[in-house]
Amino acid sequence: TWAEAIAPVLLGSLRSVAGRTDGANANQWIAVGDNGLDSFVYQSTDDGQNWTKVEEINNLLIEDVIWTGNRWLLCGGDTSFYEGSIYSSTDGLSWSASTVPVGAAALLAMSHDGAGVVVAVGRDGQVLRSTDDGLTFATVAANLLSEDLYAVIVDSSGTFYLGGVGRTIIELNGTSASFLVPPAASAAPVLDFVLIDDVPFAVSETGPVQVRTIPLDLLIAPGGTQDFQLSVSESLSDKVYFLQTSVDLVNWGLVSENSTVGNNAALSFDVAEDELKRFWRVVEF
Repeated sequence: TWAEAIAPVLLGSLRSVAGRTDGANANQWIAVGDNGLDSFVYQSTDDGQNWTKVEEINNLLIEDVIWTGNRWLLCGGDTSFYEGSIYSSTDGLSWSASTVPVGAAALLAMSHDGAGVVVAVGRDGQVLRSTDDGLTFATVAANLLSEDLYAVIVDSSGTFYLGGVGRTIIELNGTSASFLVPPAASAAPVLDFVLIDDVPFAVSETGPVQVRTIPLDLLIAPGGTQDFQLSVSESLSDKVYFLQTSVDLVNWGLVSENSTVGNNAALSFDVAEDELKRFWRVVEF
């Protein structure tokens, strides 16, 4: 059963709401939004019933706000160059800019492990990580991919999961990032995550999915690490590519859980010889 709260009067869009329900500050909540040019921060200290504007940040579009257990963090991108920005506050009233790498892409979402590690994700595959509870950030998983990342979540072990427009789930352990198995052909872009019994589930919206298969060239022992090297003749960029194999052209299996991101060049895959007649393909997601 839902009742409309006395919400903040925004001149634009409400982007995110977060709360600290530990009993401190009368169950304080923070809401953020923007009018397309500037952003606004609203606070509630009566469990979300009444809201007061406490901050206005010019030339910034805020996308997300979180409470780490020690401080509030909000992230977004400036409206001039849309570079990433993160602000922090311990009381929800006074906000100061955190340190982020120069030229970081605009940031869209954040998550924290409760022990001082914060991960922020954003445009063009931007991934930032902080180990001091969101005061300073460094780039991790650089050049992992160039797709926009919309969502990030962390499980109880401290493993972060990232997802976005490319539908592939990325696992981040410390500063080491890897792709998980490719999504089902019917999957849609990842817009958010939820944890159920400490298992991450990706949330998306339904819509048409574009999957393309790419021709392969076969080169015999060209110096690869195994018996054959399969190469793609065209230059590929931006998206994630997976190698699949089949013996009947009906049932296709993943050769390896490792994927490859196109870097505007031809890709190649080393495979081992066996006694079966095999078909191979590269699938672009």
